[in-house]
Amino acid sequence: MVHSLKAYRRSKGWSQEELASICGLSGRTVQRIENGEAASLETRKALSAGLQLSLDEVQTLLVRAPQRETDMAADTRQSGQNDDTPVRRFLDSPWAGFAAHLGFYFAVLTWLAFMVRDFGWDEELIGWVALSWAGSLLTIHLIRILPGDREQD
Repeated sequence: MVHSLKAYRRSKGWSQEELASICGLSGRTVQRIENGEAASLETRKALSAGLQLSLDEVQTLLVRAPQRETDMAADTRQSGQNDDTPVRRFLDSPWAGFAAHLGFYFAVLTWLAFMVRDFGWDEELIGWVALSWAGSLLTIHLIRILPGDREQD
């Protein structure tokens, strides 16, 4: 027994886009429904007609928990949507972690500068933090992501 629209769609071997096309709906509508959002009466009727099920059977398929993000990513790849955008490539690269580390470094230095200015903290503190952090942690992080001829684990 199939317990959700997503399970029903997968049992038929359809992508979200294919189901949408069969039922005359948008792919985004199918995605929202599979994520647990309520379907309008018109949408339920379109699903009923496209799937050749009664409205009660469609409603049974729609009453379920939201879909997990990993399932959504698999559906996106299955439907042929391009996931190889420059932003996605950057976020999947080791450079994204380094950029976040660098941003945090500058945020801490900015906070220290305010503490020196507003609360009279020792000015040398900024220098020591900046040099030790940049001289060790950022350098190590950068060395680990740069390509080279070193052995890989």
